[in-house]
Amino acid sequence: MTSASPYPHRHSGPVLVCGNAWCLDEDIARARALRPDAVVIAVNGAAGAVPAFALFSHHPEKLPKWITAQSLHFGPRFTVHSSGAIAPTRLGRNRGAMPWVDHWWPAARGGGTSAWCAVKLARLMGFDEVVLCGAPLTTGSYSDGRMARDFNRPEILGHYRAQIAKDTGWHAGVTSMSGWTRDFFGEPPLAPPEDSAGRE
Repeated sequence: MTSASPYPHRHSGPVLVCGNAWCLDEDIARARALRPDAVVIAVNGAAGAVPAFALFSHHPEKLPKWITAQSLHFGPRFTVHSSGAIAPTRLGRNRGAMPWVDHWWPAARGGGTSAWCAVKLARLMGFDEVVLCGAPLTTGSYSDGRMARDFNRPEILGHYRAQIAKDTGWHAGVTSMSGWTRDFFGEPPLAPPEDSAGRE
């Protein structure tokens, strides 16, 4: 399934899906050592922290501040994507109300945090391998040191983890650099799967 507003590219190879947890910088450095040519999808507050070809959030109403941060730090060469925490029947209305979203991906909707929805986005775009960075799903702060309230509540962490664990149709090709997601999916191997590295 493609985006509701047509996305003109089909990608392949590895991509780093970057969340905004305290371990983001270390995760990216380690992932770059393994996948130096991987492009980046920045999720939520990771925008402005890392060069990215795409920004994503499951919360499209919050994207303007992250678009501004990314533009200020790295220029305007990125596209903006959301699954939208919205009913598909309301998609047309949301397109008009939130024109900063370039592409809507209803198939990327679901539970398990924006970073997990961005994994779905990456697979829908065609990427063969998705490496989570800054998305440990463990207790801790955001990458800028601010308290991450939800991620310091064990019951919420458990809820997100259970949603991801049940979402088995999207597990293939996913690895992680840290935390619970690394324990669950494993770290990326030294070489990309089938040595695939081509991208548009």
